[in-house]
Amino acid sequence: MIAYLQRLKSLVENGPSSPLATMFALQTEGLFSWYYGGLDEAALAFRHCISIGESTGVQLLEPTNVSYLGQVALMAGDAEVVSECSLLVDRMTLFRPSDELARIIFLGRVQIAQGKAEDALAGLEEGARLCQNYCTVNARPPLNLVKAEAFRAVSRRSSAFRALVVAFRGARQNRQLEFACLLMFAQLHLDSSQRSRAVAALKRGFGVGRQIEARRTYSCYGPPFAALCAEALEAKIEVDYVQSLVRHNRLTPPPGAEAVDAWPWPIRVYAFGPFEIYLDGERLRAGRKAQRKPLDLLKALIAFGSRDVPETRFWEALWPEATGDAAHKAFEITLHRLRSLLGDKDALLLDEGRLTLDPNHCWVDARAFERLVVYGRDAGYPAPPVRTQACSFPALGSSGVLASALPDASLQHRFSRY
Repeated sequence: MIAYLQRLKSLVENGPSSPLATMFALQTEGLFSWYYGGLDEAALAFRHCISIGESTGVQLLEPTNVSYLGQVALMAGDAEVVSECSLLVDRMTLFRPSDELARIIFLGRVQIAQGKAEDALAGLEEGARLCQNYCTVNARPPLNLVKAEAFRAVSRRSSAFRALVVAFRGARQNRQLEFACLLMFAQLHLDSSQRSRAVAALKRGFGVGRQIEARRTYSCYGPPFAALCAEALEAKIEVDYVQSLVRHNRLTPPPGAEAVDAWPWPIRVYAFGPFEIYLDGERLRAGRKAQRKPLDLLKALIAFGSRDVPETRFWEALWPEATGDAAHKAFEITLHRLRSLLGDKDALLLDEGRLTLDPNHCWVDARAFERLVVYGRDAGYPAPPVRTQACSFPALGSSGVLASALPDASLQHRFSRY
């Protein structure tokens, strides 16, 4: 596929070509970026194709490209572009049945995302009749995949399975679509609490994805995609490849991801025992004296609960002898240095004088432990005998660098109540 795309681009760039040939090349580049590269690059290619059509009057591909651009925007979470494309594609002259099918698929996806799956199903049935009347064989598998999504959204799982089987049978020559269908099978099995079947579908699906080097699926994106990646990592399926998908798509960890050892957190902090930080899997070597105060700030933030900690608590713990303005200035400088040290400005959120360690960017063993204990307690399991081990944190407590700064033994107090 890469060689084909490079050859196509070379022909367009190095020789005389018609606007239509250039647009075909750009459309191919957009589709390639959609599946194998970046959504921004895909959107740029589709926009360029549309602009050429508008400037030359050759608008044969415009309806399809607007539909593609809208689907890319939907995956990227760009509601403004989705709305713009929805309005455009509804007003356009549709030259071919494939234009109408692209419009139906795009608008169907939009309606599903808006919680209007029943409306989507009505349009998709129209698309099915169009496929039958015009023998547009290539459009049937993606159309049926979207029908499966719509049926799933309204909890009609049997209908979803039937539509998905039809899509999968027609995807034999399209491995990207095969990848998407297999992940949809996994979703449906998980909905039915059939985890062993879901794991089997994930194994096949992510195996196909790795073979074709896909960076995303045709349809599954955002939180549902993150949840499937977490399931795959928990089952140790294609770990390196799935981790690369999480990083490439910047997926937000789903609920429960703290318990998935293989989830590729940008930042991992270990507070039980020696205090250690890992950035993208590499241990941070904190040897310089200049790093000590930023690390003390991170330790204090964890000890104080990691969430919505008032700035003044850090003043008292880290700069007890400084005046208000001086303590505030020291806090600002230290926070800036800590963000630079971690290499992720979004990991530390300061809102109205309260500091939070963002759980979507940073995993902390103390926080994960607390969540697991609370989960077990809420599920009716007896509390484990953790009091003695929870009261000994060399990195944060009595023998640590914050011993004098945290006389209230904040972290020990939080965990001893379990």
